[in-house]
Amino acid sequence: MSEGTQYTLYSNRDLFNLIGPLIMERALFLTVGVADGMMVAYLGEASVSAVSMVNLLNVFLHNIFLAISVGGVVTASQCLGAKDRKQACRIANHTVMVEVVIASVIAALVLVFKRPLLTLIYGHLAPDTMEKCVTYLTITAFANPFLALASACNSMFRTQNLSRITLVNAIQNNVLNIIGNSLFIFVFKLDVAGAAYATLGARVITSFLTFHKLTSPTYEICLDLRAKLEFSFAIVRKILYIGIPTSIEDSMFTLGRVLTASLVARYGTRETAAFAIANHIDQLSLLVGSGMNASIAPVIGRCVGAGIVEQMKYYLKKMMKIAYIGHAINAMLVLALSPLLMKLYSKMTPETMHIVGILMLIHIGFGVFLWPSSFTFPGALRALNDVRYTMFVSLCSMFLIRLGLSYAFAPIVHSGVLAVWIAMVCDWVVRIVFFYGRFFSGGWRHYAKMKY
Repeated sequence: MSEGTQYTLYSNRDLFNLIGPLIMERALFLTVGVADGMMVAYLGEASVSAVSMVNLLNVFLHNIFLAISVGGVVTASQCLGAKDRKQACRIANHTVMVEVVIASVIAALVLVFKRPLLTLIYGHLAPDTMEKCVTYLTITAFANPFLALASACNSMFRTQNLSRITLVNAIQNNVLNIIGNSLFIFVFKLDVAGAAYATLGARVITSFLTFHKLTSPTYEICLDLRAKLEFSFAIVRKILYIGIPTSIEDSMFTLGRVLTASLVARYGTRETAAFAIANHIDQLSLLVGSGMNASIAPVIGRCVGAGIVEQMKYYLKKMMKIAYIGHAINAMLVLALSPLLMKLYSKMTPETMHIVGILMLIHIGFGVFLWPSSFTFPGALRALNDVRYTMFVSLCSMFLIRLGLSYAFAPIVHSGVLAVWIAMVCDWVVRIVFFYGRFFSGGWRHYAKMKY
């Protein structure tokens, strides 16, 4: 392929159409999450605690099956890069099948062991809180297969550079969820069950709408309902080869964050409140970063399918440049708005907000230079099929560096939350060293199988 034509897989417009809606989708998720939380807060402290605790558990459980879609994205995008549309559609069918089956198994296990599971994680809760947790967990467990169905279908739309469709799907889901909360909480007075039914209803409707869209043959990747039901172990193995390590990595990362939160809790309510507020604000500064994390796998995956290393390196460099510029603009905007954001927490003590300010400066100040390389760049290694390495580095860095140093620094700085933030920056540095070292050493070449 000539020098003039080898960099044509994605135009600037293609990249904008892929990344832009994903950033908007993340912003929508955070905005609606705040509104959803305010509605649940109407139910009282016990209900808020129950929903919060179960949602944290659900995030951990959802990561187990939602990461399977990453395997589908990588393998399907590689097929598109190789101009093999038929195989990409077969992968889409298997991604949906595998993710829904795994989610259904997890849902069944949750329904059987819900009380022991809650006791194992949160200890012996107050009876009122425990009953609300059981109620909310039971109903939301039924939503897992539908969440998996929507996730698998949305991942195929992103693979085709159609993230605007996933944005519309997200808007549908969130609007339905808010309407459901309004009805079940305020009209029918169903307490936490109402919040759970709203979640279940929104996911059921959205999943079937999303599934129906993907059956249209007008898309490059689609689901063919008329085709004979097929199950290929070879395809499933390819999907799970990427999906299982990613699932383990995401789940253990969530677990590590839970364990750091338990350290912070030892230092009192002030630090716990500062930890929660700083996390909320930090999420705002990661809107672009989250969009880039979801975008880089299909882009690099298609380059892998095309089989030309120089083209892959070109788009990797371009994606990382966009990631850094976008993240810097996002972070500076949050920093400029920080006085206004601080006023939203006017009921907090000045001491708490002083801690929040320090944590925000640490996260934004170091994150501008480190975060994209620490979290967006490894997405490229996964797309190059080097998933076991990224999983191993991520797990070791989380538990040895972030978690280990958090407990080591806490007595020194006399603060749990400050220790966690310092250890977090150390974790970012270690991840960058190993991920970039892996790329420039060429350790990924054996897995990518590209032309050199």
